[in-house]
Amino acid sequence: MVSVGSSLFEISGLWFQLFAILPLAILSKISLLVASLFMCVVSGVDGMDSIRRMVLDAIERIVNPSDSRARNKKTTKKGKRIGKSGKRAGGGKNGGSDDEDDDGPFFTDPSILPTRFKHTCNGDVELQLRKYERHVNFKNEVNFETILCRACPNYASVKENYGHAFHGVTKTGHVLQLERPSGWQKLVDAMKARGFESDPTTPVKEHIAFVTMYAFDKVDTRPWPDGKITRIVDVSQFSAGELNLEVLGFLRQMAKFGSAFLCERHGKVYLCKPSPTFRFVYALVAPLASTKTLDNVFILDSVEEMRAKISEEIDLKHVPKEFGGDCECPGGCWFGHPSEKALNAKKKTW
Repeated sequence: MVSVGSSLFEISGLWFQLFAILPLAILSKISLLVASLFMCVVSGVDGMDSIRRMVLDAIERIVNPSDSRARNKKTTKKGKRIGKSGKRAGGGKNGGSDDEDDDGPFFTDPSILPTRFKHTCNGDVELQLRKYERHVNFKNEVNFETILCRACPNYASVKENYGHAFHGVTKTGHVLQLERPSGWQKLVDAMKARGFESDPTTPVKEHIAFVTMYAFDKVDTRPWPDGKITRIVDVSQFSAGELNLEVLGFLRQMAKFGSAFLCERHGKVYLCKPSPTFRFVYALVAPLASTKTLDNVFILDSVEEMRAKISEEIDLKHVPKEFGGDCECPGGCWFGHPSEKALNAKKKTW
């Protein structure tokens, strides 16, 4: 697991990763009930055995992805190769599945892995190779090479339905991003209304790729391990009532994207003004996180706590007053900071 909080939402791996494991923490409690109910409904219907098996397998893959991966390892017969473009030979339009549950063997020399991938997965080379493959496949999916020089027609809609904004840099030069995640269903519905009924993650992935690559191309241009995004996330509006199956599926896919596409590009995450529901959910999932993840995530309740902790990394002149800082941008910090204006102005030229 990566962490809690995210690149713009980005979400980018961190915030989405919290909800990527919610099925493990919550849905596992009801999985047997759901499976039993489904079997009762279809058990007496002729010809439905294959459908029942398919649906139950899908439920199990959501609730227990680690068990599914172990089972897949036993049944995998033939490996697939990462080609020159990073795509798997013999795959679909993207050169193979980008599903992290696909555990076919690889033939890529581990020595070609970028250095930042070698610092992931607790040193497990096989998992590092899988993460790198997903990284390359996602880059191909969003047409990475042209992401900063082509139109992004869904930019305004994603921004409208997911609060995030650039807000200067940290003392060490990392990009600072504000986030206010809420209304997941609203975001999903907005993307479906724009023609992405089959996969509402598509425009969101492109948006994340555009915003984060702009950050690393124009703001913090240093290579890893320096170039990262630090996030201040307002979790006061978090509500478990938003987390229906459609939203959980959306967040799980976005977690995969954020983890692989922005591997080791996430800085510290400050989760501010947590709601009681958020605290409960975090208590469930935190034990499943790695020490590395938890070391970079901070839950801050009061303005005093925010001011004291955040100021260790970020000059308070770059921190909005609502998070314990001294900044009051004309027009509001979510819209009026020069770095956010520069991003929006640049976007209008493309």
